[in-house]
Amino acid sequence: MVENLRSNCSRRDYHMEIKSNEEWTNWIEKAVAGDKEALERIVLNLQDMVFNLSLRMLGTFPDAEDAAQDILLKVITHLATFRGESAFTTWVFRIATNHLIHYKSTCSPRCR
Repeated sequence: MVENLRSNCSRRDYHMEIKSNEEWTNWIEKAVAGDKEALERIVLNLQDMVFNLSLRMLGTFPDAEDAAQDILLKVITHLATFRGESAFTTWVFRIATNHLIHYKSTCSPRCR
């Protein structure tokens, strides 16, 4: 999924990062309403942060890739539950951290 989105990046103008909470809120509202391009933009703006955190916590590329994909799927499927009580990236970071702590406790000894 992540690789598929990266390949789409070259054909669309998604090089601009989402920076402010207002921008995130705007893109989230569009994505929740069914705008696939908005959802793609959100994922493209999150994937590096999620992968880097996964790699730091797990230590191997294969585990980090698997975990990052799982985390992004969680974010996508729970996007409508974001209440805006914190920054969107804080919300994503918390989802990622919780997932990685659980992943690390249940995976093979190589990622402990």
